[in-house]
Amino acid sequence: MHLRATLQTVASYDIDTTRVKLQITPFTPDVLYRQQPAASARDFLDWINAWVILTAVQKETARSMGQPDIYPFVMNRAVVTKLHFVQCVVEEWAPHARIAPVPDELGLPAR
Repeated sequence: MHLRATLQTVASYDIDTTRVKLQITPFTPDVLYRQQPAASARDFLDWINAWVILTAVQKETARSMGQPDIYPFVMNRAVVTKLHFVQCVVEEWAPHARIAPVPDELGLPAR
C-alpha cells in the first residue's frame, strides 16, 4: 500500500521522471506470480518499475545530503513475485481494487 500511495503522491505533484538519467532493467511478466489479463499485468509492472526509478532517485538525493537511504531495500524478483501474489489475492476478493494505469506524470517510457 505504501508503494501505491507514494507513487500517487509523486504524481499529484507533477514530478516528471522522464528526465531522470537513470538506466534500469525493468521487471517483465516472467516475474509475475501468475499470468493475468495483459492490462492488469502491465499496470502492476508499470507501478513496480516506477517505484524502482523513484526510490533510486530518493536514495541518490539522500546520499548527496550525507543521509542514509530513505528506502534501503532492493526490489528483486522474489519480492516482485510476492507483491504480485498479494495483488492477485486483493483482486480476487475485491475486483474493483485492480491497480490503475500509472499516471503520465510518473514518466514511464511509452510502450
